[in-house]
Amino acid sequence: MDFGWLSAFNAAIQIAYFVNKRHGASRAFFCKLSSVPDRHYTHEQLDSHLEELERWIRDLKIPSPKIDRFHQLRKVAQRACAALKEEHATGEPAYLKSVGNYVFGLTEALEFCTVFEAFNDSPSEEIRPKLLSALSGPISITSETPSNTRPRNTMFELVLAADWKLNGLDVSLGDPDIILRIEGHTFNVECKRVYGEASLYDNLRSARNQLRKKTNISPRTHGLIAVSISRLVNPGGKLFHCPSMDDKSQLGDRMETVLQQQRREIARLGPDPASCGILFQASTPVDVGPGDHFALMGFYIFQASIDFGATVLHRRMATSYTAG
Repeated sequence: MDFGWLSAFNAAIQIAYFVNKRHGASRAFFCKLSSVPDRHYTHEQLDSHLEELERWIRDLKIPSPKIDRFHQLRKVAQRACAALKEEHATGEPAYLKSVGNYVFGLTEALEFCTVFEAFNDSPSEEIRPKLLSALSGPISITSETPSNTRPRNTMFELVLAADWKLNGLDVSLGDPDIILRIEGHTFNVECKRVYGEASLYDNLRSARNQLRKKTNISPRTHGLIAVSISRLVNPGGKLFHCPSMDDKSQLGDRMETVLQQQRREIARLGPDPASCGILFQASTPVDVGPGDHFALMGFYIFQASIDFGATVLHRRMATSYTAG
C-alpha cells in the first residue's frame, strides 16, 4: 500500500485578489488558479530524499545538536515505511498510530524535502543561517508555545521561498526575509507566522514597521507582507478530508472563515505605502479520497493595495500557478 505525496503547497493553489475598498473599489476580484503538476512520493522515496537532505545538512556543517527535529522527523518516516512493509508481509493493516506524530511529522518532513529541492545548490551563506534555525524546536506542532515558535516561523519563510523558486520565480533569502524579483520589480517580503488569534494584528504591524525601515519605496521597489495563518486554520489536531484533489473547497472555505473572523484586526492596519498588500497563506494535511492518499494542501489569499506592484505580483503568480 503506497501513500501518494504531493510537494508542499503544490497540491492546490487558490489566490483571491482583493482590492481595498478605501480606494474606491466596491467589489472584490477573485482569481482561482489551477494546481501545478503534482509530485508523488511513497514512504521509501520520501526516506531516500531525507537521506539526501541529511547529507546536505552535513555538507553545510550544521552541528548535530541543532538537527534533533530533523532526525525525529526522519524516524517518523522510517517507522511508517516499516509498518507498511509489515502490512505487505502479513496482510494485516498497518497500525500507524504507533508511529507517533504520524501525519504532521511526515508532512513537515516533506517540507524539508521541498526546501532541499529548491536550495540545495544555493550558496551556503544564504541558506545555512535559516536552516540552522528551522531544524531546531519541538518535534510536535502541538508542543509549540509562544516561546518556541521561531523554528517553524523560519520554516515558513523557507517553504514559501522554496515554493516560489520551484515555480519559476526569482527569489533570494536574507534580510528582509525574502527578496522576490518579478519583471524588473523588487519585492521585499517580511514573513510572519501567526501563533494565535490574539497575535494577528501585532504580527501585521511588526511586518509593516520592518518594511518601512528596510524598503526604499520606488515605482519598481515594493514591500510585501506574507502571513501564515496555518495555526489558525489547523493548530495541529485536525486532518481535513476532500473527495479528490479537484475538490479543494473545504480548506479554502475554512481559510476565508478565519479571515472573516479577523477582518477587524486586519482592517486596523490600514493601507500603507511600504506594502503592496498582504499575502495570507495556510497549509494543512489533507486526507484525499477513499484510498490511502493524503497531501499537504496550501492556499494563498492576496489582499492588495493600489500599489502597481500588486498588479505585477498577481499577474506573475497567476502565470506561475496555472498548470500548463
